Amino acid sequence: MEKTMVKKSIANKITTERVSSVRARQLKHAIRRLDRWPIDRLCRAGIVVKLKVTGQDNLYAYRLSGSSRMIFSLTEGKKMVLDIVDTDKL
Repeated sequence: MEKTMVKKSIANKITTERVSSVRARQLKHAIRRLDRWPIDRLCRAGIVVKLKVTGQDNLYAYRLSGSSRMIFSLTEGKKMVLDIVDTDKL
């Protein structure tokens, strides 16, 4: 089983800001699901969407809730969480 890595700045952001228990549970569940299932299966289920960004081939968005997404990349079989985005604030 692979382990999903979290960028240090994102880990610091999660620990220093007051994250609700609901959001923490969502993140934990998302990371466990990323570790457990292949990306193509999550894409077929509609949980993960491949983002089309020029210069970035393996960029994905995981839907945490109706308005929040976890952005991660997939390189050489390793998953790296890059950011957590709230679409209401965009």
